[in-house]
Amino acid sequence: AERPVLHRWTRHEYARLIDESFLDEDEPIELLDGLLLMKEPQTSPHRTAVLLVEKAVERAFGEGWFVQTQSPI
Repeated sequence: AERPVLHRWTRHEYARLIDESFLDEDEPIELLDGLLLMKEPQTSPHRTAVLLVEKAVERAFGEGWFVQTQSPI
C-alpha cells in the first residue's frame, strides 16, 4: 500500500478555506509550517507554569536581559 502524502498548506490556501466557509475564522486552528493545527487553550496551570519559568529565567540571567514569554490576549 502507498503511504499517504502530507499536504503542506500555504497562507493563500488557508485563507481560501476560510473564504469558502470550510473553516470558520474564529476556529482555534492555526497554520504552522504548512500544517493546520488545533490551538490548545492556555489553562490556569499552564499560565502559572509559564510565569514561574519566566521568573526563574529572569533570576538566572540577571539584570540587563529581557525575558518575553507567550501570553494569551
